[in-house]
Amino acid sequence: MGYAAVSLLGFGLVFDALSLMYGILSLRAARVMSGFLFAALPFYAFGVMILPGATLLRAGPEEDGFLVRIAMIAALCLFHAACNLPGFIAVRRRVQR
Repeated sequence: MGYAAVSLLGFGLVFDALSLMYGILSLRAARVMSGFLFAALPFYAFGVMILPGATLLRAGPEEDGFLVRIAMIAALCLFHAACNLPGFIAVRRRVQR
């Protein structure tokens, strides 16, 4: 299950990298390019949920694995939002003109 989880997380990172690239290109170009808005989130959620317990970052043995998984998903959602931020800025600039 570890390889499947890492593969799913990798697919999510690829979609976020493409979204970041399209967002930066949209800021520089005269038109807005779409990117992949919510494509990475399911990959992140499923990838974290099927991660084996041994690969989770834990502070101690008393922590609940589910709470750690939720924290990891929240961190990946923040990363996803940061990757899509240039695209949102580009859309807002085009709407205001």
